[in-house]
Amino acid sequence: MEVGDARSPLIRATRAPHEGFAVVRILDDGQASRRCRLLVACHGPAEEFDGLARDLRAARPQDDVEVAFQGGQLLVLQMVAPLAEGAVALGFMGVPAMLRESGFEGFVDPMVVRGGRARVRVLVAKHLEAPEALRALQEVQRALGATDFRVVRVGPVQPAELAHVIRRMLPPEQEELLRLAASMGYYDTPKRSTLENIAAKVGLSISPVHKRLKAAEETLVCAHVQPAAKGSGGRRRSRADPLAVDPAQPWEITLRVRAPDFGPAGFAHAVPGSTLILQPLSEDRAAGVTRHLVAALVPDDLQMKFLSGVEGRPEVSHVHVVGRERGCIAVRVEARGRSGYGLGWWSEVWGGDAALRPILVEGDDILLRVVLTRPHAEDRLLARLSESARAGHWLEHEILHARPLGSPGAPPEVTDPLTTRQLEVLRVAHALGYYQTPRGCTLEGVAKTLGVSANAIHKNLVLAESKIISAYLGASF
Repeated sequence: MEVGDARSPLIRATRAPHEGFAVVRILDDGQASRRCRLLVACHGPAEEFDGLARDLRAARPQDDVEVAFQGGQLLVLQMVAPLAEGAVALGFMGVPAMLRESGFEGFVDPMVVRGGRARVRVLVAKHLEAPEALRALQEVQRALGATDFRVVRVGPVQPAELAHVIRRMLPPEQEELLRLAASMGYYDTPKRSTLENIAAKVGLSISPVHKRLKAAEETLVCAHVQPAAKGSGGRRRSRADPLAVDPAQPWEITLRVRAPDFGPAGFAHAVPGSTLILQPLSEDRAAGVTRHLVAALVPDDLQMKFLSGVEGRPEVSHVHVVGRERGCIAVRVEARGRSGYGLGWWSEVWGGDAALRPILVEGDDILLRVVLTRPHAEDRLLARLSESARAGHWLEHEILHARPLGSPGAPPEVTDPLTTRQLEVLRVAHALGYYQTPRGCTLEGVAKTLGVSANAIHKNLVLAESKIISAYLGASF
């Protein structure tokens, strides 16, 4: 959904003619602590967000607004808002909590604010019919008193797509180049840039640019056509990597960890092929209580085994099933202590300097995506990771991705899903080897199989690829 509310200083700061945008992440939804903690990353010229912290404090004097980082084209704010007055008082930032209070609990994407509007996306952890979802959104609109409120999309998402979003299938050098190409209009119809333009921008020859983009396209298309297949993962950045992040600004890092006693890791090890996603929700440090949302992507006959395993953990004090569908069960877990589902050790090590995004558990691997809210030099980062390994009983860990918290451009808009015809053409092209390296067939070969012109095949494939790439770059759980 999209919300425009002139009462919000953050929304006002992005209205035309401003070109900046902001990304709002919920670090703690306040379920356990009754204090909602938010991270606001503002991207754009400094003058566009000058005085934003002051305006936010004036709008809500009860909130704690701290400037965590300011420099260049990035301003990072941390906000702590008491929930005593209810989620409605938070405006668009309270929409996920309002939906949760109505029984629609799920994964919350970072909220994007640009052009004077806030885009809020919630992936509800249970099946909903469109009329039911729309009624809930109408209640949210009435509660907010927002006259500028637009529902962008209500529709299903395959559970396996969640894992692909969190996994981030592309190596960093491919993803950064793909993001640049998309921002330059290379995937628009008609194209607004060429390989030559992109190569000149990054200072490379055309051949390596084409090779990287083709490899990225192949990975994303194959993952879309075969959702059960794992992506290419990532690689450890070398010191010579030209895309290495600047230690003078906040980072976002992705870790691969092995820790048998971490949340649902034991179940993932015992049930080959299972995929589990854990989203930290809230923590009451004084009481030693943490709350999480866990989605298990497992066959229906194994869902009770997963549920019994969670309920039988000694640190787990409460389990509530929030959604159960074919191939997926989602539960809210409340836990105490430091082991298993108790993640108190994380805040002890990092405090407010880092936040965990949804965690992917597959087999013996745990994929941790960490947002560092303050700059970390490499030695300090590595020292804290070592401390985390000791506190969390990790057997081993490695850094897969590391990138600046900011991105070169605003995230893409929400795109429409592929049409039935586009998906059909994509699957046939994939089956015939069109996306292999070297290609197993030509456009003419795909056209002959489907009995249509090569021009029609090319049009459908270009539109399908553009939607898949846009969806991947815009997906940021």
